[in-house]
Amino acid sequence: MKQRIISAIIAIAILVVVLIFRGVLLYAGVTVLGLLAYKEMASLKAYKNVPLLVKVLGAITLVFTILASINGNTFIFGLSYKALAVLTLVIIPPCIFIEEYKAAEAMSFYGFTALIGLAFNSIILVIENNLLMFIYLILITIITDTFAMLIGMFIGKRKLIPSVSPNKTVEGSVGGSIIGTIIATIFYANLIGNAKLYLVIPITLLLSVVGQIGDLLFSRIKRENDIKDYSNIMPGHGGILDRLDSIILVVLAYILFYTIL
Repeated sequence: MKQRIISAIIAIAILVVVLIFRGVLLYAGVTVLGLLAYKEMASLKAYKNVPLLVKVLGAITLVFTILASINGNTFIFGLSYKALAVLTLVIIPPCIFIEEYKAAEAMSFYGFTALIGLAFNSIILVIENNLLMFIYLILITIITDTFAMLIGMFIGKRKLIPSVSPNKTVEGSVGGSIIGTIIATIFYANLIGNAKLYLVIPITLLLSVVGQIGDLLFSRIKRENDIKDYSNIMPGHGGILDRLDSIILVVLAYILFYTIL
């Protein structure tokens, strides 16, 4: 527990410094997180046959994907196709020439890499455009996850998807989303307030559900690869993908509502 608390304090301190100064520090910080997430992903047994050169080139291209088109127009016009085109050409074609590097593995590796690049690129965009909006999104995931766990512990009876995450319950999931929606909506209404509540409430609830789906998705990936945590970079908490599993999908889902919220 002591180790877990110390890790959390250090992580929060670094996050606060990055969010205060932003600029180059933000770009560098998010890129490093993206590369660490990529390393965790590339280390999965599912990608044991991906050639080292492909992984290295994928990491280099990932940096350009994360930093691509960092301006408000990206929200409207989408991520630069150049970054995704290079990523495609770097990761997929080598499977033609390397027998053990199967096409299905190449496509899967490409998809996971693209997901990481898009998500971390979106995180930069959200912070650059509206820091309070990023805090709102983080708040949704933290409150939902915390209360889903607490409610599940005390009154949870029906398992949600035991084959993926045996400790999650239906009661915890529903309760976590309700409380997460209430608290995040209050935050939005008092500190952001650009949209009507009849729009904010259902969108916040949807983002809360998406966050739980992200958690379950990355839990399934861990189960399929027979690991407990993606890494031990944060003692007591696991890896980058363990901590950011919910926000990765939430920030991508938020892009759909950028012109509303």
